[in-house]
Amino acid sequence: MTRGLCRRLVFFCAGAFAFFLPVSIFGEQVSLIALGVALVVALVHARTPLRPLAFDAPVLLYMVAAATSVIASPLGLALSPQAFFFRTAAAYFLCSRALVFDGMDDVELRAAWAVGLCAVTAAAAGVLALVQFRSGFDLLAAIHLRAPIQSEAPGFPGRFAAIGFFHSRLAFAHMLLVPAGLLGGVVTLWRGSRARRAIVAAALLLVLCGLALSFGRMAWIGLALGVAVALLIVGGTRARVVVAAAGALALCSLALPAVRARVHSLGEIGSVQARGYVWSRAAEVISEYPLTGTGAGSYRRALDPLVEAAGPCPGFILAWCHNTFWTLLAENGPLALTAWLWLWGAFFVAPWRAFRGHAPGSLSRALAVGAVAAGVAITVVSLMHDIVVDGRASYAAFALCGLVAALEESATRRAA
Repeated sequence: MTRGLCRRLVFFCAGAFAFFLPVSIFGEQVSLIALGVALVVALVHARTPLRPLAFDAPVLLYMVAAATSVIASPLGLALSPQAFFFRTAAAYFLCSRALVFDGMDDVELRAAWAVGLCAVTAAAAGVLALVQFRSGFDLLAAIHLRAPIQSEAPGFPGRFAAIGFFHSRLAFAHMLLVPAGLLGGVVTLWRGSRARRAIVAAALLLVLCGLALSFGRMAWIGLALGVAVALLIVGGTRARVVVAAAGALALCSLALPAVRARVHSLGEIGSVQARGYVWSRAAEVISEYPLTGTGAGSYRRALDPLVEAAGPCPGFILAWCHNTFWTLLAENGPLALTAWLWLWGAFFVAPWRAFRGHAPGSLSRALAVGAVAAGVAITVVSLMHDIVVDGRASYAAFALCGLVAALEESATRRAA
């Protein structure tokens, strides 16, 4: 096997993963396994040593802590699929190595193709979201891959929330945060040809339509805050234009009564009380297992007796804590939570290095800024949802970390 064939094989598998990210978790997993095999074959053939990247230590610590919590669970070994959600962290290692494999010269080109392939299917999911809002059409059910799934659109009687190719509107919304942030960075900063920027802007608009029609409130808020933080880094006339356009779009959307009602519902007494109930039970579980957690996949077994004693909580699924940080602490213990905080603390430093290390107007600099927007959005969503146990969002988050690590390494090599 030639060196060139190895490079093409790695690139093909990484592109397949990016392509399937917005549409199929099965496709993601198969392409990720293929990418792992391709990287092993390529590395053995090339005899190239692996260089450490920015987030290797915290991601590895997170995986070790989560795996250890399964084996050492005080409630006994749990071998359910929920016990192995930490496998999504493999996306970080494989995506970052695929981007930096065999030198730094092609990192930007590889990142461009990967983000482009992801944008194609994310835009297609946005088109499907527009159809689903009006009709509730489920494409996967239409081709007999599952039973029909429909989710009512809050505040729009007779309309349906977009779920894209997934089972849940929230999983759809949280996954779209990554392509939305990256495409936003490209539209704002990249100095490509006018035709190419127009294509990227059209894809971004479709992705934002899908995000809006998912009715994920925290995703809306998270992306808005992410854009604000990213634009603080950028500054300049174009950034101010983007801020003005985003503000005008937000104001126009608030003109719709249903959108206003959806935002206002964040403070409804019932919603606040329900989350208070969930978090109170989580605090009880954490106080009972403060050092080890319940073990990955075992939270519900510890929770059930507490719910039985306290009474049910209508309207909420109690499988986890509805807060990523609490879920990590309750299930995997303080070591996994420490690794997660370390990862995302380092994450917000690395794009700044990538931004400073690449030329103004370059695609790498644009992607670094877009990654900041997506990272802030994911962090905000994590306060109310369990990103770490949502496979679709978790794969996207770790792939984003892999992209940022590759961009940061590329900038470091350029400066050396």
